Amino acid sequence: MKEVQRLTLVAVGGVLGALARYGVALALGDSLSSTPDQNASFPWSTIVVNLAGAFAIGFVALLIDGSGQGTGHFAHPLFITGFLGGFTTFSALALDSVGLLESGAWFSAASYLAVTFIGGIALVFVGERLGKVVTNRATRA
Repeated sequence: MKEVQRLTLVAVGGVLGALARYGVALALGDSLSSTPDQNASFPWSTIVVNLAGAFAIGFVALLIDGSGQGTGHFAHPLFITGFLGGFTTFSALALDSVGLLESGAWFSAASYLAVTFIGGIALVFVGERLGKVVTNRATRA
């Protein structure tokens, strides 16, 4: 695959992922105009996209690797680097955490970080396992 094609796939995936991220924030009623220290509510949209992204990357990565195409296949730059890179967000996690800490919501900050990291790792594992089930069924059919 040519580098221009790869960059195009990353860009298209990134735009779609960022739009999906924005859609989740709107659906969950998060105000994207205020900083976390002004509104110390629990950052539901960030945790939802990060956990969904953790599951999706486990599932999609396994399917891509199982296809025999690896990182050279169009799916990796489009879905993993592009879409999931634009959809999930570590920088928002860090900003939300600092906002919670600065507002004195120590328990919420600790809960948020624990759920995100432990849940994220667990969901990558679940996504991989589900990917294996789907891949095994497809090869038997």
